[in-house]
Parts: sequence; structure tokens; C-alpha cells
Amino acid sequence: MVYIVKFYCYISLARGRQGSKTNLIYLMKHKILYLSMTMVMLLGALTFTACGGDDSDDPGYSLSVTPTDISLMSSEGATASFSITASSNWVIQCDADWVNLSSKGGNGNSSINVTALSENKTASERVTTITVTCGDQSKQVTVKQLPAYKNVFVNVTDIVTLTYSAAFKLTFSGDVSYFYFGRLSTEAAGWTDDKIASELATGTAEKPSDNDTYGIGGLNSNSSYYLCAVAYNAQGERGPITKTLITTKAYTTNRARVTYGSVTYSSLYWYWTTTIGPYASKYYMVAYSGIDAYIFNNYPDALVAAIIQNAVNKGTNTPIIQNGEWNRSRNSGSYFYSAAWAKDANNEWSPELDEKYYSTSSSSAPAESDEDSKAPTIQSVNMAEILKNITLYHN
Repeated sequence: MVYIVKFYCYISLARGRQGSKTNLIYLMKHKILYLSMTMVMLLGALTFTACGGDDSDDPGYSLSVTPTDISLMSSEGATASFSITASSNWVIQCDADWVNLSSKGGNGNSSINVTALSENKTASERVTTITVTCGDQSKQVTVKQLPAYKNVFVNVTDIVTLTYSAAFKLTFSGDVSYFYFGRLSTEAAGWTDDKIASELATGTAEKPSDNDTYGIGGLNSNSSYYLCAVAYNAQGERGPITKTLITTKAYTTNRARVTYGSVTYSSLYWYWTTTIGPYASKYYMVAYSGIDAYIFNNYPDALVAAIIQNAVNKGTNTPIIQNGEWNRSRNSGSYFYSAAWAKDANNEWSPELDEKYYSTSSSSAPAESDEDSKAPTIQSVNMAEILKNITLYHN
């Protein structure tokens, strides 16, 4: 900054006046004093202006990221994402050469995709840190990529849900040595992977089989649950958590249904009748005798429904068409079990299975098996073996 100061001096030109020198000195002293005071005031004003704008006038910054830890599968192209919530402009810094980010800068809220540029062929997981900065705020996201030998996955597929039960199939990657599975409440939505794995490990470890279909009963109608699974390799190293949300069907009286009549028998055959309900357009049915009948009666309804659905979809068994009273060989069996699954006018499966269970040793055998009274257990069947020997009936 340049200051220009003008000095004005008043010099009396009157000849012969005494004290002209004194007047000159007097005027110069007052002018200098005046200029000095002016300079002080100017400097004070400048200082006040420079310091007067305090931080309380700044808008401030806010920043959050969710989640703060993400995992990528070992394969090239594996992707996960995290969300940014920011009050202003933000930038991302990541030095790892094996990670690609969908964006490295932006404003406000955004979702960022994190992609692995190469397969992790090492013997351990690789880790990097992503730093997000907004103004004076900074947050970090830890990114982990699993090693190739840790490709131990279990997936939930082919889900069937009824009013009080559910059935599903589990598929596994080749490195799975054993796994844990369980049904958890929706509270598990906020649990960490470690907590879910710990909760599942209270159950029994099972060996993987791609032929098995599982059923779980004792559920509440119109309710949501998580089907959770975690697999391990032979070294005991854990794969990712599988967490699948299911919702059971709501109870309704206006559903497609089949009503069973009385059951009779001879030394060779079981005989029974069925009546189709007003909301049903057709139905498929199975029937078992002896110990098989006893076992099937204790299966969750959805598991039996999954067996019927698989038999219908695969089309490997030509259904026996109804012609008056139904019958099947008894082979001296003391137990009879049959289940029918109806479809409505829109070709949708009924939310409930209709069943009949009968024992020759009890004249008061239940007319139907009530799913909501069955124990909340998980059971499984080898679907391929079941379908080899199934007899399917169709109205």
C-alpha cells in the first residue's frame, strides 16, 4: 500500500515582521502532529477492517460417509459402493492402483462405486483407504478385497414363501468346506458381519450340497425375516455373509384351496377324496404311505410346496388325472399323508398348502396338518432324489 502525504507550510512573506521564523516552526509542528494523528487513525481503521470478519460468519462444513468399511470379491470387476452426504464441494483421494472410483469430486450428496481393476491373486486380502474431504472435514472408507482362495460363497435361491413357512435352495462355490445357516429377525439389518457370523455359529456346521432344498417352519404370517448364511474353506477362513430378506404371505380366507374328504383303506390301497374350492382353478397333489407319510407330515409346508413346484416345473413326472376317488398303494403302511397346492384364476399359487394326515392306529387323527402348530425347525431334502420317486396328482 502506498501513502501519499502532502505537507503544507505557511510562510509569512511580510518583510520586517518579527517572528517569521517562529511562525514557520510553529506551523510545521502543528501540521506534522495533525498528519501523525491522521496516520494512526487510518492504520487503526485498516486493522479493524482486516480483523473484523471472524469465523462465525463462515458457513461451516458437514460430511459423512456410509458405510466406512466395504469388501470386494477377489475377482476383477468386483464392485461395492458407499454414500457421501456433504454440505459443499468434496474431493476423494485414493492411492491404490487396483481400485477405480466412479467419481473423485463433486458437490452435496452422492453414491460412489468402487471397482477392483484386477483379481487379488495374493494369499491375503489387500486393503486401501479412501479419504473424502469437504472443507475442513475429512472421512475415511476402508476397502478390502478378498484373496482368490477365499472365494467361499453361499447363495439363497428358489425361494418359496407361504403363510407360516418358507423354503429355499442353497448354492455353493467350489471352495466351501462347511457353512452355517439360520433365520434372523429384521434387527439383523444393522448387525455387522462379525456379529451375524457369531450368531450363526451357535448352530451346527453343515456340509454343502447343491442338491438340497431347505424348509423352515414356525414363522409368523405377513412377517419379514433374514435368511442368513456364511461359508468357510478348509482353512477355516470365512467368506462373505449372505443376507436375504423374505416376507411370509398374509393369512386370508379367500384363497385357492382344496378340501379333503374322509380317508379309507384296504390291505392294498389308501382311498381319499378332494373338493376344489371356489377361488381355485386347479391343483397339484402328492401322497405318501408308511414312514414317508410320517416324515412328510413333519416337513414345513413350504418345503412340501417346493417339492410340488419342482415336480411341476421340471415336467419329468406325468401327473395322474383325477377320475373319481383318489387311491394309492398302501403296502401295509399305517400312516397316510397327502398335500395339495392350488392355483387361483390368475395362475398364482395359494399362500397355503392343504394337507391330510391319517393314522390307522388313531380314529381321531387330525383332518389337516396345521402349519402354525409345527415346530420352528429347519429341515432339508435331497430334491433330486425326491423327484426320482415322486407321484404327482392333478385335478
